Amino acid sequence: MPICEICGKEFIQNKHYGGNRVQRYCSEDCRKKGLAKYLRNYMNNYWKKYPNKYLENKMKQYARKEKERMIVLLHYGGNPPKCACCGETHIEFLTIDHISGGGRKGQAKKIKRGGEYHRIIKENFPDDIQVLCLNCNWAKRFYKNKRFCPVHHPELYK
Repeated sequence: MPICEICGKEFIQNKHYGGNRVQRYCSEDCRKKGLAKYLRNYMNNYWKKYPNKYLENKMKQYARKEKERMIVLLHYGGNPPKCACCGETHIEFLTIDHISGGGRKGQAKKIKRGGEYHRIIKENFPDDIQVLCLNCNWAKRFYKNKRFCPVHHPELYK
């Protein structure tokens, strides 16, 4: 009897498995774990063998993420993008903000690639997002349940 490569249990080979291929796993769960293990090892060795391709791939990923970030900032912040609170226009300081809070809810969803900007584009630009600079975003976060930061809109905090 064959032995599963993942859990080490003996199992009866399925006669309908796939012609002359050898069945190496006892269950679908073990097969998925085996595939994940194989891909991890394969990719680690691949990147060690071809470091230039690794760097090239990382640069493509970075360029794609920056492009997606600019698409989202231009959609929500205008052209040129600016902070909805203080009017800051330096791209390096701008970020997205969930107007009603709950930005971590998106992190709980399984995002296979691309992160938050990719998710926003994929969900066709939801209405509950605005562009804020990092200072206003953190001030708004500190003073919960407010739409703007207390520095630029003190009338909301009296």
